[in-house]
Amino acid sequence: MSQSVDASQAEVKHKSSSFLGKAVSEVADFGEGLYHGAIENPINGASQLANHLVGSHLPELHLVDQDRLSHSAGGVLGTIAGTALDFYAVSVATAGVADLVGAGVVGAEAAGAATVGTEAVTTASVLGTALRVGAVGAAYTAVLQPTDAKSDHFFQDRLTNGAVAFGTFAAMGGAAGALNNTGLFAISSARTLGGNLLYGGLTGTAGGIVHAEANAVIKQGKALPSLAELATDAGTYAAFGMAYGAANFAYNRATLPEAKTYTSGEHSATVQTDSQGNPIKVNAVVPAVGDPDTKVGFEGFKMTDGHWSTKAWEQYGNSRILEAVAPSINDVKIDDNQVTMLGNGVVRQFTDGGEYKRTDLDAVARQDAYDAEYAKYHKSAEVDGVITNRAYDDQMRVTQLDTRSLADPRHLQNNAYISYKDDGSISSLSVGQEGQRTISASRQADGSWSVSTDNAVFRWNGDIKVVPGAESDHPEQVQFTPAQGGAASFNVNEGIKPVADMMHSTATYVPGGTGRPVVSVDAGGNASITGSTAGWQREIVNGHQLAAGETLPIKPGDAIQMKMDVGDRYPIWELRNVIWGTGADGTPVLGTSALKPGTTLDFDANAGGTKVVEPQQ
Repeated sequence: MSQSVDASQAEVKHKSSSFLGKAVSEVADFGEGLYHGAIENPINGASQLANHLVGSHLPELHLVDQDRLSHSAGGVLGTIAGTALDFYAVSVATAGVADLVGAGVVGAEAAGAATVGTEAVTTASVLGTALRVGAVGAAYTAVLQPTDAKSDHFFQDRLTNGAVAFGTFAAMGGAAGALNNTGLFAISSARTLGGNLLYGGLTGTAGGIVHAEANAVIKQGKALPSLAELATDAGTYAAFGMAYGAANFAYNRATLPEAKTYTSGEHSATVQTDSQGNPIKVNAVVPAVGDPDTKVGFEGFKMTDGHWSTKAWEQYGNSRILEAVAPSINDVKIDDNQVTMLGNGVVRQFTDGGEYKRTDLDAVARQDAYDAEYAKYHKSAEVDGVITNRAYDDQMRVTQLDTRSLADPRHLQNNAYISYKDDGSISSLSVGQEGQRTISASRQADGSWSVSTDNAVFRWNGDIKVVPGAESDHPEQVQFTPAQGGAASFNVNEGIKPVADMMHSTATYVPGGTGRPVVSVDAGGNASITGSTAGWQREIVNGHQLAAGETLPIKPGDAIQMKMDVGDRYPIWELRNVIWGTGADGTPVLGTSALKPGTTLDFDANAGGTKVVEPQQ
């Protein structure tokens, strides 16, 4: 039993040792293949061409066993990788010359090669890219890839290989241009290693398929390659393209300028630019919209078709928690200390050492439209430290006038509010002055005006209209013209006194107009009381509470009481007794006011607003 176990353990050790040895051998072969593809082959190819052109006798390098490497997976992959690195170096070095061959197309990408420009590739530039890369591939193969140095058809062999290479690499360039048009990949300088490998593998596969076809037609004289040839060439050039992409990634990481970080308080943005200073990648941390306590991180890449692709996540410290809605980025602009990201209706600005600012362009547009509309119907002017504001309706009729001190714009001094009827005439208005009376007027059905001021109501016959100011920049005035007598104007820059004086001299007092009770004595000396219409006051005569507007005869000696709400925020009813008396001439006396026959008393229990209307003569 123990012998069987020992034998099994020995077999496992042997297999492990054999596997490790094979892996080490493949790695070594890969290294030799890398040298062979990148250095030895190009040198030998150039030496052969020089010897045939000028008759020199330059020796060839054979430091590795090419036949052995061709039967080793590591050797084959190493040779492919070395050739790809070499071709990449030639592509970068000859980019300007090759662009001339490719109709001067800027922004061409060949199997993941470094991007010269960043604009989206169009149909025309796809062809230019194909020509560019095909020219580089044909020249590289015809000049630097060795053939049989003793062949009687040496130059024909080189030209044939160049023709096949032109088709192969033109296909890779065309595939690269087509991929650029899709916008599925970041531009070359912003592409990740994985993106470079996938991009190169796809373009290389296209080149391998065309290589198999071109090789069959040009070299073998047949219409189609075999499936084995097709699969082999597609796989070989896919590996070539992936190696090319890896070289592109390494080259960009080594040559791109250092990314710059713009810090605005707790928020920051890091921007990577290409060698021309164009932004190609951004990383940022910003407050979530509507929830500034939550941070959102996002990154964006410039894509081959010119747009930006973004993804976002909730940020907690340095950790990513949940995916979030990615912000849109249409363009990124940078200057010395600020980066600006332009999105769909949104602008984000990071100022180094300053504040992060997010601007909703739709909201700004709405505000601008509102401000423009507001400015159309509102005007302000400042004269001698006083601001006069005017507001107009949609027919440009003034509806509001006010003045405020420039030293304290929130403090209202004089004001007027005006409403109009459909026919354009004034239907109601109020004019007032700080610390003074306010006059309110509304037009009645009979054309007269009901005017309230000084806690009293008047009936006034006349006309009210708005007239222009004395000069074009002066505010409008409200002009009051009684049926008989001179007019008075309310000028917001002067005050209300002229209007008030005119009103009191030309208006007729309306007893009970303020809702207070009315006590009347007719020509025969008979008295009566009409109940208050105000909700805060009620009258009680000999225990009977009058309804609002109810009239009841009274005589001296009747017990008259006022029930009043003297509360502030809540009803507090207080009952007050009113004592009748008889004057020296025998007329009824109520409180401190004597009522003569034909007299009406608008009665306030506090006596502050009592008004006696004398009999009409």
